[in-house]
Amino acid sequence: MPQDRVITLLLLCFFLVVSCATPPPTVELAMTVERDGDRVHINGNTDLPDDAILAFEVRHEDYEIDPETPIDMLFTEGLTTVSNGVFQIEVNISSFEPGEIQIWLAFQMKFINSNRAQPRQVIRQFGNRGELLRGENVTNHGEDGKRVELSQTIHW
Repeated sequence: MPQDRVITLLLLCFFLVVSCATPPPTVELAMTVERDGDRVHINGNTDLPDDAILAFEVRHEDYEIDPETPIDMLFTEGLTTVSNGVFQIEVNISSFEPGEIQIWLAFQMKFINSNRAQPRQVIRQFGNRGELLRGENVTNHGEDGKRVELSQTIHW
């Protein structure tokens, strides 16, 4: 019986240490967007761990209403990773039509046009679909899960 108590006590200590070591499921995410000629620079900082993946889209204002224009003149998307609390993206928009362009950035768990997945420690902290995410900057997208997203508009 004393051996059972020792094992129970060790397990309790282990779970206490693990729960204290897990950061809260909130995300700080900030970005700045600058256009330099036909290039858009998206830079930012975050408290996400290294190798966390961020999704981005660069979308022309006519993207959803202009089926005749080739997609590469209205839209591009991609993924970037966090390193030491920062991220940097450069997008060439030389093929885009003139007009307003929305830059969208998100921390989310699943990516529509990619088979990449968040690192294991990120999934453990925020859940498979981001269900553990908390905070005022979190948006809920039902079956698609929760995400933290930012957007900014520039003129081209």
